[in-house]
Amino acid sequence: MSGTLTNIILGLAGCDNHLMIASRDGISKIRYRILFQHAEKLAASFAHNGVRPRDTVLIQLTSDLEHIVSFLALILLGAIPVSVKPGNMADSTYHEYIEHIVGHFHLKWVFDLTESGRIREALPRNQHAKRLLKSLTHMPLGSETAFVQFSSGSTSNPKPISISHRAIYNNLTSIISIDERSTSTVGFSFLPLSHDMGLVGGLLSNLLAKNTLLLVPTEYFLRAPIRWLREAHGIGASITAMPDFAFRYIARQLRLFEAKSTGEPLFEYFRTIYCGAEPIRFSTISEFILQTTPLALEPSALYFSYGLAEATLVVTGHRFLSLEESFVRSGTSEPVACLGAPVGNTEVSVTGGGDSSAHGRVQISGSSLFSGYGVHADCRFDGWLDTGDIGFIRAGNLYVCGREKEMIIVNGMNVYASDIESAVMRRYPVKECIVLPDGNVYHMLLVERTVDIPVKNIASHLVRIFGVAPLSIVAAKSSQIVRTTSGKPMRNVMLQRLKHSDANAHNG
Repeated sequence: MSGTLTNIILGLAGCDNHLMIASRDGISKIRYRILFQHAEKLAASFAHNGVRPRDTVLIQLTSDLEHIVSFLALILLGAIPVSVKPGNMADSTYHEYIEHIVGHFHLKWVFDLTESGRIREALPRNQHAKRLLKSLTHMPLGSETAFVQFSSGSTSNPKPISISHRAIYNNLTSIISIDERSTSTVGFSFLPLSHDMGLVGGLLSNLLAKNTLLLVPTEYFLRAPIRWLREAHGIGASITAMPDFAFRYIARQLRLFEAKSTGEPLFEYFRTIYCGAEPIRFSTISEFILQTTPLALEPSALYFSYGLAEATLVVTGHRFLSLEESFVRSGTSEPVACLGAPVGNTEVSVTGGGDSSAHGRVQISGSSLFSGYGVHADCRFDGWLDTGDIGFIRAGNLYVCGREKEMIIVNGMNVYASDIESAVMRRYPVKECIVLPDGNVYHMLLVERTVDIPVKNIASHLVRIFGVAPLSIVAAKSSQIVRTTSGKPMRNVMLQRLKHSDANAHNG
């Protein structure tokens, strides 16, 4: 089979495994061959309305059948889906965000289910729509753009990341070789499709392997995680993926559930649980293992990975050995997770690092890298990509300490926001701690602390460990935290809001 996303979709035509999607009404099932038929029919409808190969189509990709079919239909047609985070068009800020993307990047079409699934033209056409093409399915070259996905934008404004058919196919084959997936495997995902970990790892990898997948919208999972873990266990799900936040959330829910627990083996079938999308914390993994081992988790199912949208998804990987072997200390108070060796034909280097364990900027190259920042086929990226992360290589394995933009220099030493957050959460009863770097100083948000914690105690604790206290410590609610599509806190956005709030209070 040719290495394109189009051929992966065409391969579903004769497959009787299921895509299972959770909704308010329960779980619906659709065989992959029927899913393909729906996509083929919708592609014909799009073509009838004038959509042509290489046309750009903005889509809010959510975890429901209509959007999934639409995405697949656009790929079959050869159009380029441009995926953006879902939102409410009635919200003026979100509306302006969408209109900016449409205008700035000259998108031709907008697909919006709020208009009864209709596709509308974003920019005026100079000629009338033609009838159906003789050959509906567009067979692309590997170098052609398959789709565009906007980055999560945790430290900067979101950027359009163009992924070629070759890049997506190479990364997907690397993923399914890691977990040795087959058609008899059952996948489980609750990650948003608007994020690369949800779209590539959670949906497309399962379509390539043609294995059954249970897809649960993120908001449903967060409302009732134990219920959906039971559902996953009931169908024998053995592969899933989640960020550090989800591991913490599940462990916390299991602590509450523990008194009622009868020792259900909720995790007995899981053979690979990918950990990624944000820093992997020692405290999170140790607590997760503590809570799930009695529920039949085999800790070696955990698979630490480093990835980014510019690399389609996965860059390196490491199967968990033990807390002692899968974390190391390197000049900080918080152990750093081993993220493993490069996967596929990806290469990783650290400027000034090599194998000497020296810290430097993480750079990557390989055939899974994006074509460039843009939405059209003429964008190209060649060579090495500077990821903006700081890390080191030891015995061929990558360790990432944090983002360069989230680093504070204290007396010549590098201190990372994630280290400070972990130090606070390990000692004090807070739901979450978020550090907002501002040059070589920082502010701190404590999210929904359960008891009254003396601020001076936290400041003194951090001075002892890192040599620097926060400029301010502010109590916050979960609803006040601005996050990316993957759940990462948007630190710079919240820093500006905090400064604006302080300025108003001072002026008042």
